[in-house]
Amino acid sequence: MLLRIILSHCVVWDFVVIQFGFVTLFVAAFSLAPLFALLNNLVELRLDVYNFVCNERRVTSKRVQDIGAWSGILKAVTYIAVICNAFVIAYTTDFIPRMVYQLSHSSNKSLVGFVDASLSGFMGNIPPTCRYPGYREPPNSQNPYGYSEFYWHILAARLIFVVVFEAQFDTEKKKFQAQKMEKDAGLPPAQGVSSPLSARSLRSPSPILVLPEEVENASRTSLQPPRY
Repeated sequence: MLLRIILSHCVVWDFVVIQFGFVTLFVAAFSLAPLFALLNNLVELRLDVYNFVCNERRVTSKRVQDIGAWSGILKAVTYIAVICNAFVIAYTTDFIPRMVYQLSHSSNKSLVGFVDASLSGFMGNIPPTCRYPGYREPPNSQNPYGYSEFYWHILAARLIFVVVFEAQFDTEKKKFQAQKMEKDAGLPPAQGVSSPLSARSLRSPSPILVLPEEVENASRTSLQPPRY
């Protein structure tokens, strides 16, 4: 019985990129997503190996430089994932409001009274006062039910967190790229030097100065035919 011919590509890149996007874009919302993706890939890898060995004909290999356009797509998904996770952490969790309350509104730098500060009051009939989540002014203030000063502090802190998150990612990316360049060049890691690029310039050997006459003589001898 002949094995069936593989009509599609050996690697289904669209499925891989979609899975990578889901895992990286929403990892802050569901932290177990990478674990489930790993288990799924292990099972699917074993099934693909069984199919390639037992059920399908061996494909003809082809040498390629990279994965083509998918490399740029994966890089774009990575950048978008960093921005998405920064906004998810800043705007969907209580991490930033708790930190702002501890640093600017708490007398003893604790979370005592945070729940009361995160609730606003609404004047009603029955009951006379209703508390709801929000950072609003009380009904008897000059700006009733408007955004309070605490709200603007939290909003500014969230935007600062997003900027710092992006800057930290960019710094780590440049550091990793510099280390990779040094590793590809075969240079030993620098000790006590802050920048890898400056370390490379310090470790680079000094150029050898050669007189023009020596260069001319060397070129003439190299042009002469060999003697036997």
